[in-house]
Amino acid sequence: MAIPSAAKNGGGTATLYGGPTKRFFVSMLTRDIDLDDAILDLIDNSVDGAMRSQKKGGTVKTPYTGFKAQLKISRGTFILEDNCGGIPDNRIDAAFRLGRPETQLDSDIPTIGMYGIGMKRAIFKMGREATVESSSLDGFRRIAYTKAWMDDESTDTDQQWDLPISKSGPRPKKGVKVSVDSLRPEASKSFTNESFVEDLKTKISRHFGYVILKGFAIEVNGATVPPDTLRLFTSNSGKSGINPFDYSTYLKGVTIRVTVGFHRPLPRLEEIENEQEAPRTREDSGISVVCNDRVILHNDTTFRTGWGTRTVPKFHNQFMAISGVMSFLSNDASALPVSTTKTGIEMESEVYDHAVDVCSSAIKIFTAFTNRWKGRVADTSKFFRDAKKVDAVVDVNLAQSKVGKRNSKTGAIQYKPVLPAPPADGEERRISFSRKRSEIEIVSQYLFNEVRTPSDVGEECFEQTLAHAKRAQL
Repeated sequence: MAIPSAAKNGGGTATLYGGPTKRFFVSMLTRDIDLDDAILDLIDNSVDGAMRSQKKGGTVKTPYTGFKAQLKISRGTFILEDNCGGIPDNRIDAAFRLGRPETQLDSDIPTIGMYGIGMKRAIFKMGREATVESSSLDGFRRIAYTKAWMDDESTDTDQQWDLPISKSGPRPKKGVKVSVDSLRPEASKSFTNESFVEDLKTKISRHFGYVILKGFAIEVNGATVPPDTLRLFTSNSGKSGINPFDYSTYLKGVTIRVTVGFHRPLPRLEEIENEQEAPRTREDSGISVVCNDRVILHNDTTFRTGWGTRTVPKFHNQFMAISGVMSFLSNDASALPVSTTKTGIEMESEVYDHAVDVCSSAIKIFTAFTNRWKGRVADTSKFFRDAKKVDAVVDVNLAQSKVGKRNSKTGAIQYKPVLPAPPADGEERRISFSRKRSEIEIVSQYLFNEVRTPSDVGEECFEQTLAHAKRAQL
């Protein structure tokens, strides 16, 4: 990165260096990522290492069994240590460049990294110095990021960007250890905050849920993080009942799957009313987006996943039983609809737009079912009792099974469920009206000597009035 000398003593064409100082580059690189997302980036590198180590035989349900990443977080230091094969010599240079020099690197595994900045950005985000130790079949390598290197303002020589590396023979354990010392104040403060650590575990369990489900273990301060994945009700192999919508296609080098269904029975009226009066986080509702087994968007209920667009109603508490997954799989990370932080969606992507279009159609199937049974939710309980919950990504395979229908033009395979419908000649009708909460509580105290739900109050009022009306007819 040497700066060419300017022309002297008049005449000629001169050049000026227009690049960043190292310190500016290091500082700006961390501005578009949160601390917890930076840590996810480091874990993601470990997962990539596991994929490289097992890629030749990775067809079983748990291909990552035996691989793990262990995180130790405290006020003074951050350590991530894995056993995922280490960084081979032919990748060392690329691993420590600020940007990936070879665009085809890792083109044979389903990673989501494409820019080659994840590990470095995470280190810069957390601390002022760090070491990376790698043990691979090629030997042991130790690379140091010193305070002097981090704070350097120079730009005039390539050597200012060089990192010291020490080498020795192979060691028994093959893996990578990232140690970040001299933590930045904001990182140190977060690492001593119990809520931050618990939230980080939750985020890990969601983001890497399907990777963990396939055998990869992640520990935070000695505690193993469990997977958090979506489970949907399934009745049987395609017959009428509570089954999910399932779709699969291949577009622009990406395998797309869309699965939408019910993760719980339909909410009763009192649940919907209570949610409106005192909203709670509906963490199990909505649509998740998964790219190469990493959950990029978790249980979204906005336009990003089709709610409130393409004639789909906006999400409402009445639809809290509906969940789903849009899954994208490709060995070409640049073809995936994922941002540089690996936690954001590129909505302009053609493959993503196609998936949202399919997902919107699927959502309407289940909102329509919910609307048809409105006021008769209790009658739907038997449908859910006859169904069982299975993992939406791993176990639902209705599109690819014999009940799915293939589009002869596009090659897409789709299973559209036939959900139970209420009897057309049913005599039951729904009664609905609103009153002030204070008035409902007065009536509830009169009827029950306690405060009950509006649904209970309304039903008891009707029952007593009906009984009085029947007596008056005698």
